[in-house]
Amino acid sequence: MPTLTDTASAPKSEKGIVRLLRRSVWYVLPLVAIGSLLLAALLGGTGGAPDDGTGSTADDGPLVCAEANWDFGSVAQDTPKQSVEHDFVVKNRGDRAITIHRITTNCGCAVAESALGTIPPSGQTSVRMKLNVTGKPGLLSKDSIVFYDDGSGTDGEKQLRLTMHGTLTGSGLMLTMPKHIDFGTVNLTDKSEQRSRTFTICRYDASPLEIVSVEATIPGVTCVVLPDGRGDATESCTVKVVLDPKVFCLSKIPGQAIRGQVTRGRIEVRTKREGHDKRCIVPLNVAVE
Repeated sequence: MPTLTDTASAPKSEKGIVRLLRRSVWYVLPLVAIGSLLLAALLGGTGGAPDDGTGSTADDGPLVCAEANWDFGSVAQDTPKQSVEHDFVVKNRGDRAITIHRITTNCGCAVAESALGTIPPSGQTSVRMKLNVTGKPGLLSKDSIVFYDDGSGTDGEKQLRLTMHGTLTGSGLMLTMPKHIDFGTVNLTDKSEQRSRTFTICRYDASPLEIVSVEATIPGVTCVVLPDGRGDATESCTVKVVLDPKVFCLSKIPGQAIRGQVTRGRIEVRTKREGHDKRCIVPLNVAVE
């Protein structure tokens, strides 16, 4: 049986528990509120307006495209057709007529055009985008922006982004590093020692490269494949280009030479491989003073 002391202490214990619970509420409530806000943010990020396949949510604007991101796949560098085209069909899903003002691209290698004008509600038109696929291998992505007025009289012009992307694959085309050779300035009375430059040549697809000949079109300039690699099939070759100022100056007539004039020529690299370009041109410059 409980004693008199236990009976007297029970109410005090209960009051202590209640007091502790009241204090705990002030710590728990803020944590619950913060948790609720975080949960709402997470749910809001995955909810909202559904994606209708336009590349943007339904709240972005009345002009939409069911295929706003078009993948042209893979295109080889040496393909005969150096460009790809696609017609983006854009539709007015609003209740007012839409007027297309202009279409811009983010690169000079892409061109977009359309019959600019008014698109009635539920009407549609097409935007043709043409993209040049030349350049270095790798991923390629370009955008076109359609600027239009939705007829609401607010917020100014609206935009719709259309994207073409794909992969440019390597081929047997050749590239050089650096892309050109510049010997600087040579005085017509120069008797200095020879000058030299080097460049490396290879194919984009890293396929074997077999050099047949390397020739320069400027007098006094000779080319040597290092290290004596002419006729050997390798992934890359280094070419040493040598300028003999004496020979070069003898090819110039002092009375007719113009100070500051640049003699422009080229280095022709000929290779042996069926089905690919066999010649590579490297620009070559020598200035006269």
